[in-house]
Amino acid sequence: MIEPRSSDRTMKKMRPMHIQNSESEMDLSEIPNTSGTYALILHLRRLAEIRIGKLGIHEFNAGYYVYVGSAFGPGGLRGRLTHHLRPINSPKAHWHIDYLRDKPHGATMIEIWWTADRQEREHQWADTLASDRRFCIPIEKFGSSDCGCVSHLFQSQKLPNFQSFVQHIHRITLGHDTVHHTNTKELKLRSITPKAIESCFEISLTIMPSENMK
Repeated sequence: MIEPRSSDRTMKKMRPMHIQNSESEMDLSEIPNTSGTYALILHLRRLAEIRIGKLGIHEFNAGYYVYVGSAFGPGGLRGRLTHHLRPINSPKAHWHIDYLRDKPHGATMIEIWWTADRQEREHQWADTLASDRRFCIPIEKFGSSDCGCVSHLFQSQKLPNFQSFVQHIHRITLGHDTVHHTNTKELKLRSITPKAIESCFEISLTIMPSENMK
């Protein structure tokens, strides 16, 4: 091998390469991908003004919130709840609850109550919470613009009691399937499909005089 002389020139060139950027999300394997009804329990640390889509800007007091929804479309409960656990950016907000969760001032999800009952229980759950004096309705038609419910969002100063809710539901409803409780702090992270990100790396290319190539 012939060493380059001091007169040889070295230039740097940029070439693209693809690196893998791994992402993660909550593992909801314990929740079925069948249809069902759910309630999201959220905590808002301090008073905040948040725009909720077409409902406009509203003031939310610090405290706990319960949002009731149902998942009877593709992906079932697991698909819908996976969406609700992902970070939200305002331009990508789809449902009213997405705006309430939007950072930096949004609420944090702490619990999920859910049932794989084949009968839609969303409106029944909402009516139950609306009639409970421990809750108030912060915004009318939140999450219920397509139904007759006053709202699907309820606010409480104290953490809602799961056992009390379940006992009431089973007392007033014949044949209601089991209601489950999931604490989001206990959910594990799992990797999702990596995304290729185009980056660049720098290489050195040595240009040597022609006589050195003999």
